[in-house]
Amino acid sequence: MSYDRKKRKDSYYWYKANWNDEPMVYISDRRATQRKSPVTDIHVYCNTAIPMLKINGKKQKKYEKGKTRVHYIFKDVKLKTGKNKISATSGKYLKDDVVWYLTN
Repeated sequence: MSYDRKKRKDSYYWYKANWNDEPMVYISDRRATQRKSPVTDIHVYCNTAIPMLKINGKKQKKYEKGKTRVHYIFKDVKLKTGKNKISATSGKYLKDDVVWYLTN
């Protein structure tokens, strides 16, 4: 949690995915919306199945398992200059979206 208890940090969602039975999918590092590197790793926490990650509608197939059963790391994802819509889904109903901007 943040100092004012209004914003939950990424670690909150990591614990929630590990300890809570409620199905969830969450894209980490979501508050860092301004990106400077065109190649990045994207961390997703999902406690139901392997999440599907899309960048600007294009499915990312390459991932690694993190240190727990709910942590997935999509390595070397390429962002385009400008707006990038990132979506993680699991099953029919679980979805999380973020928008990152790549600046030169």
